[in-house]
Amino acid sequence: MFYIARIIAKISQALIFVPCRVIFRWFFRLKILGQEYIRDLKGPYIIASNHDSYVDPFLIADAYPFGLKYYPFWFVAERRLFFRPHIALPIFILGARPIIKGIGLNHATKKFAKILDGGGHIVIFPRGKKSTIGRPAVPKRGVAYLASRCDCPIVPVYIKGLFQLSLSDVVRRRRHVTIRYGKPFTIREITSKKLRTKKDLAIVAKGVMARVMDLRHSV
Repeated sequence: MFYIARIIAKISQALIFVPCRVIFRWFFRLKILGQEYIRDLKGPYIIASNHDSYVDPFLIADAYPFGLKYYPFWFVAERRLFFRPHIALPIFILGARPIIKGIGLNHATKKFAKILDGGGHIVIFPRGKKSTIGRPAVPKRGVAYLASRCDCPIVPVYIKGLFQLSLSDVVRRRRHVTIRYGKPFTIREITSKKLRTKKDLAIVAKGVMARVMDLRHSV
């Protein structure tokens, strides 16, 4: 079943690449920085980004160099999105998967750990939901838990220009959007400790988000 889902996500993401690239280039005047960090990256890894707009997941995937070897991307999404009939099926087909809160990190992240163990890569927004204040809130522990459990690198990503995006902004081409990919790192660069407690995970999660936010100085 997972193999079929993987093929569907891979094909659907490849099919929307060109239309999305045209849209982002024209309406958002998209500027892409740091592709050299991801062009030859192999194996499992986590993409961690700030999150100001529902456009973010599409932008992160579309700003990659085109190539089937990069697909599919798997997106960690809020469960509530899958209760909206008009978007649930499309985002599921495109690789979004819900994360369930309140059942413990081991169970909540199990499907994503399986993807990473299989050599895939996931996109996660460490703060857990879209920003409403223009700066990230306290990040969730999930990104630290996954990176530790699967022993994989993290690619920091910062997106500038999408906060409080409106349809009018898009149509009138008011936004100048920049996406910056940063140098991959591992949690061992944040701490050499074993992540045994919630506090340990929280400290590393903050460290991951700090790496993401540091990129804003170079966009």
